[in-house]
Amino acid sequence: MTRALPLLTLSLAACEGWPRYAHLPDPPDTGALPAGTDPGQAVQVAWADEIPATENGTDNGLPIDDLATLDPSTGAVFVGDWQGIGWADRTPDRTGACGELAFPVDEGTYEGDVDWVGVEVHADGYLCATIEVDGEGVRLDMMPFVLDACGDPVDAIVDDAGAVYGHAAAGPSTQWAVPVRAGDRIGVSLAPYWPQDLSLVVGWRIGLSLTPAGICPALPGAT
Repeated sequence: MTRALPLLTLSLAACEGWPRYAHLPDPPDTGALPAGTDPGQAVQVAWADEIPATENGTDNGLPIDDLATLDPSTGAVFVGDWQGIGWADRTPDRTGACGELAFPVDEGTYEGDVDWVGVEVHADGYLCATIEVDGEGVRLDMMPFVLDACGDPVDAIVDDAGAVYGHAAAGPSTQWAVPVRAGDRIGVSLAPYWPQDLSLVVGWRIGLSLTPAGICPALPGAT
């Protein structure tokens, strides 16, 4: 099946302005509304109980072992923490169980903890992702990928300009919505790279939901 979304090319030119953590780009303009105006409060989603993230013992957090299932207007909330954050400009390992990975998308390696969450959607719509991070200033790649049969990311999902959704995002809260089709299996990277501190422990909470329009609901308990 040919996807309507363009796919990320892994052939990246040699990067100027590296190391990455020393040349942080400005956060992308996500079109967020000013504080105090949250249309997501009007989006009704049936949230399941929180799901604790599981660690599989690999450096990159892959493969994704379990996928939550999403029906229309339902959502799953995952909680966990990062045990260390960092980035190194060295050649990444993109070898998966079934073939080459599309992660990481940059020419470098995450030095700290990398977590993943994944879902299988049961209808066409928009996959909404909203993350809350316990701390200001954390920079992360919260990116959606198409998963292969092994639970590994093989295609990054990009916008009309070719940019990967959620690349170089900034905490304490960020979100995106991408169109999906029934049967899609999507993994979302939770890969922090700044601050450069391998002793840092940072908690996170992410909600993934399937909505009929590209407006993301507020997470349960959000005010």
